[in-house]
Amino acid sequence: MKEVEKPPKEIRQLLPVMLIGLVTLVMYSIFVTFYCMVLLQINVQKQYVDSDLLNEGYTKLLTFHVFLFLFIWSFYKTYTVDPGSIPDTHEWTVEPDVSRIKERGPNGELRYCTHEKKYKPDRAHYCRATKKNILKMDHYCPWVANGVGHHNYKFFLLSLFYANLCCLYVEVNCHSSFPDLYANPNVLFNEVFYIFLEIVLAAVILLIIFPFFLFHLYLTAHNYTTLEFCVIGKRDKKSMYDLGVEENFNQVLGDNLLLWLLPVGGPKGDGLFYQTFAHHAHSFTLFNGTTPSPPDNERGATKHMNFVKLSLDSYPVKYYNRTHKVTNTLRLKGIGLLTWEEEDIRRFFQELDLTFMVYLILQQNVVYVEFYKKKDCSYVFNLLNHNPPKGQLERKTDIQAEYVNVRYDIKEDSPTVYSRDVSVLVRGLPGKEAKGEAPNESELNAANGGGDVSIQADAVGEDFSRQVIRAYEEEQWLKYTKNDEINVCHYFCRSTPNKIYKSYCIPDAHLFFSSECLERIGVLLEGRQPNQISILKCHVNKAVEYVIESRHIFQDEIAFLVMKNDLPMSFLDIRNETKTNLMVAKNTLIKIKGRRRYELIFGIPKKKTLQLEGETVRRQDSYLIIFRFIDEPSVKKMLTQKHRNERVKDEPQEKSCVSVDIAQYNSDTIEKTYVLDVYNRIAQHFCYTRYKSWNNVENIINEEQEGNLIVDVGCGNGKNVQVSSKYFFIGLDFSWYLLKFAQKKWNSDLFLANCVSIPLRSNVADLCISIAVIHHIGTHEKRRQAVAEMVRCTKVGGRILIYVWAYEQQENVVGNRKFDSQDIFVPWYLQPQHTLEGSEDVKEGEAAEREVLHPAKKDLQKLQRYYHVFRKEELHDLCLSISGVRIEDFFFDTNNWAILLKKVG
Repeated sequence: MKEVEKPPKEIRQLLPVMLIGLVTLVMYSIFVTFYCMVLLQINVQKQYVDSDLLNEGYTKLLTFHVFLFLFIWSFYKTYTVDPGSIPDTHEWTVEPDVSRIKERGPNGELRYCTHEKKYKPDRAHYCRATKKNILKMDHYCPWVANGVGHHNYKFFLLSLFYANLCCLYVEVNCHSSFPDLYANPNVLFNEVFYIFLEIVLAAVILLIIFPFFLFHLYLTAHNYTTLEFCVIGKRDKKSMYDLGVEENFNQVLGDNLLLWLLPVGGPKGDGLFYQTFAHHAHSFTLFNGTTPSPPDNERGATKHMNFVKLSLDSYPVKYYNRTHKVTNTLRLKGIGLLTWEEEDIRRFFQELDLTFMVYLILQQNVVYVEFYKKKDCSYVFNLLNHNPPKGQLERKTDIQAEYVNVRYDIKEDSPTVYSRDVSVLVRGLPGKEAKGEAPNESELNAANGGGDVSIQADAVGEDFSRQVIRAYEEEQWLKYTKNDEINVCHYFCRSTPNKIYKSYCIPDAHLFFSSECLERIGVLLEGRQPNQISILKCHVNKAVEYVIESRHIFQDEIAFLVMKNDLPMSFLDIRNETKTNLMVAKNTLIKIKGRRRYELIFGIPKKKTLQLEGETVRRQDSYLIIFRFIDEPSVKKMLTQKHRNERVKDEPQEKSCVSVDIAQYNSDTIEKTYVLDVYNRIAQHFCYTRYKSWNNVENIINEEQEGNLIVDVGCGNGKNVQVSSKYFFIGLDFSWYLLKFAQKKWNSDLFLANCVSIPLRSNVADLCISIAVIHHIGTHEKRRQAVAEMVRCTKVGGRILIYVWAYEQQENVVGNRKFDSQDIFVPWYLQPQHTLEGSEDVKEGEAAEREVLHPAKKDLQKLQRYYHVFRKEELHDLCLSISGVRIEDFFFDTNNWAILLKKVG
């Protein structure tokens, strides 16, 4: 709880506060002057003073001042205390804890505030009056010139309570004395008038605020806010946050009952996360009261359903827990093998006409349904729990749906130190051994699942590692590399649920591995050949999150092979929520099979230094091979389903370029007609094909310190912004359409500008990048001006990274061309499905002029982009002509020249 730190409020905001102060002052003056002072007999001689009346006067005066003091104190706290705001932390700007957030937007995703660019906690809303999000926002109250939220709601409630108490106290006392006062001929008219005015004022205020106070008592008792009551109070009988009357009041007024009526202390919790009623029937979606329509984007598509019988103690059923967030899995109660025939269950699900997998639980009246799409899961959830159309589903009234997921937590006392003793994973009881307790033989067997984990040191030699690493770095596999990972035989997407693709991967292991390597793999895996292999390049900035792998897809065995350098790995045991941190030596093979295959999940930390037992070591880049065995018969239907959703490859664009006599064109004209207009028209198609930053660009960005400001000049669709969330990015581009795509995807700070005149003050950027931008500028002078602008905006000591297309092209590299001159037109074939409505603002004559030499491909629209391709010495000399910089690095990267400058003055 803290006081508001912001500029003074405007006078119009203070007017209601001043009015309350004026009314309070008037009522105070009347009650004290014309009521209390009469009881105190101020003008009566001492010998005629009635002692009983005097004592009554002192008592009432003191009581009134106590009530008034508590009212003013509560009102002041309501006015000054910040109701609560979303912290400016990485958690709420980039990676919120989705497992603890219950509320979702209309699309089922986390609520995101575009004003503050933060994810919203439960019950938080944006207030236009205060221009910020308020935690547990109740409403904005103009009478206190402040929002009412988590931290000041107690004081607001006490303000209402003591305002009612003061008015009621005044009303009772003045009303009881008014008949005698009115009948007394010795009392002046003005005294009678003021007492009557006091009675009227107190009565009017009571009529207004007493119902309001009762309403807020009701909200507190049922754990509603005003916003929640207005939106969902009439639909839901019970708030998901309702924990019972006593606990609800504890949440608002605090745990200490003695402080409930004093404006001190504060509510329970931090206002970011809230406990929910454990037996609440289902979560709600705020501001989305309608039941969604059935998904219709796949009408006519073939639906696939798999049915698997499992026991209640099987994975993953054993670890499914209820959740309030939208997931891909539902638990359906009221349907199951205990009371239904299997054929009836199949017939029931066929009526849904969706793609999913059903876990039938033996001897139980419950089933688990895993969907391939969240929107399908959300549709069925609402269909069964809200208002299903009449006659659509048989026996639907007995079935209840709830979201579930495989839930695991990590115990707070889990170790953070890494151990080189990998045998602790085999023993499987790190927590007990850490306490100095020796596990007995039965515990070891139970922990290890009867020998399900085995470790082999020096499983492969250096020749094996060198062959695999050399194959990984070959250019021909670049198209299969995603997130520093290559998949062989099948592409495994680590998501929930898991996804398997037959494309996006090297189709045959013999294409990647030599016969000697495959033979060695077969020996290590006891004669079995894995049919899904993932090769991960684990650099220090790469992390691998814990992911549950589906038993329906994979067989009960997995193996890990570490190469090149030692690799830190964490194994989480979801049975007991304990974590084992290991520094796995290079060339070590870890095999896990049986039930432990699914109960131990692995992760790789994003750490540059690691704390080992008694030492701190610096991590080095390494490689990890993961061998999996896919149950291909079970996954065939998934592959069929996913094949339909794969990215449709565009036809290869023609590589021939047309030389341009730049002297015949005006610089501004060529940049508008053959650069800006073209990129506006191809923006959607461009985003479809250019969605990942280049590896060397990522590496240079990741060399920056956390919190540094990076300016992306010519950011396009913002693909470089996704590199890391620990930096502040500012992007600029002169294509409004590309910026719109960047804004939708990354929510970065973006603005429309030309790189030759950057509207930023000098010396602000720690790193300024310009990737494939200045080669679109028509003259040498303007290209130099663009580089000078980047240098100006960069701090002294900061760096500038510039990429341009190279005149010197290497063969056998993706996208290589042959150039007859440095100024060229490069064709772009725009496909009809990528055409943007409203972006076609070029004239017919100009469009015809761009159809140069070559006829357009069928059904494709040919557009020409202007480029000035750079020779090596040209870029070098251009940058050296700018004062105050020196060259840190100059290199050739996939047919591009790249230069890294450092500002020295």
